[in-house]
Amino acid sequence: GAEWVRKGSNPRPLFETVDRVLKANRKVRVVALDDDEGMLRALERSFRTHASRVKLITTNSPAEALALALKDPPDAMLVDVYMPGVDGVGVCKKVRAQKALEGVRLVAMSAAPRHQCPRELLVNCAHAFVSKPVLPEQLLNLLEGAA
Repeated sequence: GAEWVRKGSNPRPLFETVDRVLKANRKVRVVALDDDEGMLRALERSFRTHASRVKLITTNSPAEALALALKDPPDAMLVDVYMPGVDGVGVCKKVRAQKALEGVRLVAMSAAPRHQCPRELLVNCAHAFVSKPVLPEQLLNLLEGAA
């Protein structure tokens, strides 16, 4: 399931972001990062039914995810916890270090149970955690505050 993870995490800024998006009558933009191409294709397939509400951009490259986010900041980033090289903690730290991305909500995702994920990611980096496979409704409910 989806859940808030940051100690003292205030979902209000996320709700305000989503509220702003909805009032602007535009799609919620989400950049999804996972080293597993199969998982990215599955995300694309499952989010197609929500194309009127969500623009999903996928990549398997942490560097590309950061570049995409800097070029056009998304409302949220869905970041795999375990990846070779730069893992979810590293990606989240790089996003957090960018002033231009301070409004981006970071959602960690993993096939591993939440209690097996790095504590640093869950306490200091991500705003929320979702289990794989990520369902569009799960993410949308989280972003809209209904999780």
